[in-house]
Amino acid sequence: MGKDAQPQEYNLCVVGPDGVGKTALPIQFTMNIFGEEYDPTIEDEFSKQIVIDDEPALLNIWDTSGNQEGYTGINNMRLMDLRKGDGFLVYSVTKFLDREVSTDEGARLASLLGCPFIETSAKDRVNVEEAFSELVREIRKYEKEQQIAAKAAEGSSGADNREDARCACRVVV
Repeated sequence: MGKDAQPQEYNLCVVGPDGVGKTALPIQFTMNIFGEEYDPTIEDEFSKQIVIDDEPALLNIWDTSGNQEGYTGINNMRLMDLRKGDGFLVYSVTKFLDREVSTDEGARLASLLGCPFIETSAKDRVNVEEAFSELVREIRKYEKEQQIAAKAAEGSSGADNREDARCACRVVV
């Protein structure tokens, strides 16, 4: 794509329980800073334009409150919410000895959801950009699959029978 190409917009949502670093991740990604202290988030929005695989992308990132009924631990996460839209599942790896979720458990959950698993650290800026980039890649992959399916449906029936579906892409971080 040319340098003047308009970026594709992607609306991403960061979800997970209280105190796991949901806010730190988009702040590190968009502003390259890490703060040790955060006030509990009600809801924040961040934006950043980047190039992913030679294609410009504008990421609109919603940082959600973790103080929601059912967000009391990894086993109680609202998996159905993740299946309905774009999202991250975030848990803290800042204290490896105290972590509530092991790497194996996170990888198993990602496998169950059929999505990539990436361990990140907002504090050390480990895999932060990679996590957001991978989510966009998953969305692009999903959109291409939907286009192929729509063309196949048009070819077999002569009409466009697509349902208006939201992307069910997610990355477990």
